Amino acid sequence: MPHNRYNLKQLEKPNFIETDEGFLQIKGNILKADSFMEYRNKTGVLREKIPKDILFSDDVKNSFLHKKVTLEHPSTSGKLSMINSENVAEFGKGTIIDVFENGDCLGAILQVEDKNAVNFIKDRHNKNENIELSAGYTAETELIKGNEYIQKNIIANHVAILAGKGRAGSDVRLIYNYLDYEEEKGMTLKFNGEDLTSEELLAKAINLQNENENLKEKFNGLELEKKALFDEKATLETEKQTLITENSKLEAKYNELVTETENKEIISKAKEVLNSVDEKEKIEKIMEKVIKEVNPKFNMRENATVNDLKDTFNFSVETLSEMDKEAKLSERSKFNNQNEAGLTLNIDNGYFSKKRTGGN
Repeated sequence: MPHNRYNLKQLEKPNFIETDEGFLQIKGNILKADSFMEYRNKTGVLREKIPKDILFSDDVKNSFLHKKVTLEHPSTSGKLSMINSENVAEFGKGTIIDVFENGDCLGAILQVEDKNAVNFIKDRHNKNENIELSAGYTAETELIKGNEYIQKNIIANHVAILAGKGRAGSDVRLIYNYLDYEEEKGMTLKFNGEDLTSEELLAKAINLQNENENLKEKFNGLELEKKALFDEKATLETEKQTLITENSKLEAKYNELVTETENKEIISKAKEVLNSVDEKEKIEKIMEKVIKEVNPKFNMRENATVNDLKDTFNFSVETLSEMDKEAKLSERSKFNNQNEAGLTLNIDNGYFSKKRTGGN
């Protein structure tokens, strides 16, 4: 008795060529010789393979030639089906234009002619998402041993282009195998430890697929946000470095002005207590001279700074200022004492007139 078969084993990635008409030609493997494919029925797992001499026979090659290309396997009421005259307008997207041997595989060139299907496949391919080819056919099975069978009398129906959908897509591909063997009403299958009918299992798988697509969209959105935040961070880092540089320049200028102001103040104080000040001299040397006026034994240590000398310098200026005040008071006291003793000061008025006219 022939059984419907859908080869869902992932093979080598197909190649793409776009024709002048805008058709998409996809070259890839559709079946592999002597490679076990697992199917499920109500009793368990069946392992089936196609012997090389059968797969590469002219009958099988000619059977696939000119058959229809579909986008995903056709389905009716949630169950996989084959292409026929009633559904070809809905599911037929192109034609198989060549069938050939390719190592251990049966290869084919699929020409996709439907514009929407072409765009869908190109979009998936451009996003580096898996594109797989899967043959839909009928075959009789012959027991080898245990649960192992060979497939023979293969009659091709179509080759489907499967767009990989990640983990959820893999779960859906497992369910394709279950559906072919639902012969009894109410038959249940286990999924994650839960007994489900095939319809419930398909619904769960579709939900998983939708959730996967939603998560993928959210992930892509988060990636875009991450990139935007990264770019914004880079911009802010650049602005930060610019502000740090500008701040450093302003601080240097401020410190320079503070130093200049302090130096002017030191020179001004030094002029008050010293007979003369060389403003070109190092400010520390000027401070040292003032200090030595009070403490002649003072020796400024090497590399002493203005801050190191400031307290001693200010003390010395204050001391010298007080000494000057006391000296002036002492002189004034002497002068007053002399006047009180009856001393008089005789001034020659002619002296001032001579000075005004330049005379002697």
